[in-house]
Amino acid sequence: MAGKERTERICAELSDTLAVTHRKNGFQLSFRDVEDQKKAIKEGREPYRCAALDESCGCRLSKAAKPPECSLWPVRVMRDNDRICITLAQGCPAVDGAFTEKVMALLKESLKERILELIKTEPDMIKPFAPGYIRLMDITEDSIGYITV
Repeated sequence: MAGKERTERICAELSDTLAVTHRKNGFQLSFRDVEDQKKAIKEGREPYRCAALDESCGCRLSKAAKPPECSLWPVRVMRDNDRICITLAQGCPAVDGAFTEKVMALLKESLKERILELIKTEPDMIKPFAPGYIRLMDITEDSIGYITV
């Protein structure tokens, strides 16, 4: 599904036009604003709560509207200048040294290939690099040929 089409579908399903930030080449599900993130961290709550998440019942999106990168969370694919990297959300409560090691093992086993296959058909899942993410692996060379760097 194309970025604009997915953006419109998510906004319609959530009845919230602010839930998604539309970008030139895709979309970004909105997270809490910075002040709410700081408050959430202070209270020991999840600072990266997605706009589509209902804390009592989970994701409110249908399977058809749910972006493929949601299945990877807290792993994300990000563009940092001319490099494409697999990253990990540092602020996610699940992320610690042991979790990072498990993700690295999965990347070497099969997760890297799964991500490369996903970005072939879903290039919108590559987000701009943001603070708070740990760079795990550079996949720029692996993605040459089907992703514009």
